[in-house]
Amino acid sequence: MTRKIALITLVLGLVYFSGPGFAKEVATSPVGAGKEALAPNKQVINPGDIRIPAEYGRIIETFDGGSDKLIVHIQDAHTNYEAQKNEAAVLEHLIKENGLYLILVEGGSRDVSLNKYRENGTLEERKKMADEQLKEGVIAGEEYLNIASDYPMKLQGIEDRPLYDQNMAAYLEVDKLKDEALAFTQRALSVVASLKARIYSKQLKELDEKRAGFKEEKVSLTDYVSYLADLAKSKKIDLKQYGNYKDLIDSVALEKTIDFNAVEKERADAIDALSKKIGKDTLDELLVMSVDFKSGKITQAQYHSYLKDVMTKTKIDINKYPNLEKYIRYLMLYNKIDSVALFKELKQLEDAVQNALITDEETRRLARIAKDLELMGDYINLKLAPEGFDYYQKNEADFNAQTWARALNILSAKYKLTQELPEDTKIIENITPGLKSFYDAARKRDHVFLNNTKKYMDVEGVKIAALIAGGFHTPTLMPLFKAEGISYVVVSPKVVKQTDEKLYHKILTEGWAPAGKTTPE
Repeated sequence: MTRKIALITLVLGLVYFSGPGFAKEVATSPVGAGKEALAPNKQVINPGDIRIPAEYGRIIETFDGGSDKLIVHIQDAHTNYEAQKNEAAVLEHLIKENGLYLILVEGGSRDVSLNKYRENGTLEERKKMADEQLKEGVIAGEEYLNIASDYPMKLQGIEDRPLYDQNMAAYLEVDKLKDEALAFTQRALSVVASLKARIYSKQLKELDEKRAGFKEEKVSLTDYVSYLADLAKSKKIDLKQYGNYKDLIDSVALEKTIDFNAVEKERADAIDALSKKIGKDTLDELLVMSVDFKSGKITQAQYHSYLKDVMTKTKIDINKYPNLEKYIRYLMLYNKIDSVALFKELKQLEDAVQNALITDEETRRLARIAKDLELMGDYINLKLAPEGFDYYQKNEADFNAQTWARALNILSAKYKLTQELPEDTKIIENITPGLKSFYDAARKRDHVFLNNTKKYMDVEGVKIAALIAGGFHTPTLMPLFKAEGISYVVVSPKVVKQTDEKLYHKILTEGWAPAGKTTPE
């Protein structure tokens, strides 16, 4: 089977487009559906009713807008076999449990279903063929499920083709200049590191080391947020303005007071007490919830919230089980944290703490150049988060490579460093137009995704749809749905192994041609 494919990377995720079809990768799942009579769900579904088995992924954000539409946004990790397998498993679960039928995908602009391939061989033969295509990056998780099962489903592209072509052309233009531009930023950051060793105070150096350790996953989130909280307190920075950050700090503090060994016993004792007071129907429900909890079908927070509600209704005093009570409070507190907002607040608090530690203009200038160079590196790598892009737009005049080089060379001379930057910095000027075009098109595509999602859900008459797009879109796309009161659940497929970037780049650069031109087979 040949497929015409093209992809476009959008930070935390990658995006695909195919002329005559649409492709991505697919993940591992217990896909094995026979011809089951599953009808599309046309009834309103509450986002709280969506549950994802922990073995396939996790829900990272939920919004109930009170609307009659529910979007399950699955963050796509393109060309990652493991993630795509789990993506397929999540979709299968939604089909069986929630009547999912419509699957909306970035990278395509029309009906991109592969139902015709179901005529090629037995179910087992189709699975084998689809799995091989998945490993090669030729198809994606939803396409794998489409071929390797008999579930009723429709894969619908939600792109505007000219806008996609603009995004793709900008990507390829950036790709030509990327290595040279990154070489400049990396060389500049090397000079910055040497200057920090001479100019930064002890506390600033320690903050830099902790931040780098956290970014490289050598310092845990818990340790890092606690470290920042202590620094903020010493500088009289009020954490109340960082709501999600404060909730995380409070949950960390509460966690330290819990005897986790005692939680197991107290939960068993509480269930035993419940079983003597509740009726058969509630007991049966409790049994089902307990089995679902142990099998990973529901989360710790969902199960323990249910348990607490039943105890309250049955008038069993949860305070008789102190560790269980604290554990449930801990789960509820942790569960209400908005992870997207948390990391925005984390960046804001980092800046606030760093500014509080800086006492002179020379250090302040060096810190600002360091921040801008790091951001420029993410910009060139097409890994700039939305808030980073907003910062760039507001401060674009300061992103001047000649100014950076001049300032760093003056400081290098002052502190007798042998490192200096070349005066020719035109590579940054040359790559900037392509970067702007790329991010401009990416933002516009989010609005297209919103409008086409509403359109195709209305056309199909369904109340639930899966929207598969790279995680880069999540921070800008979900607020668009929220602004219109459209309910959503954001799901991150489970993934441990790193994406093969070389495979992704090969498929991307070899598989795309603008509309009206032939796409290589």
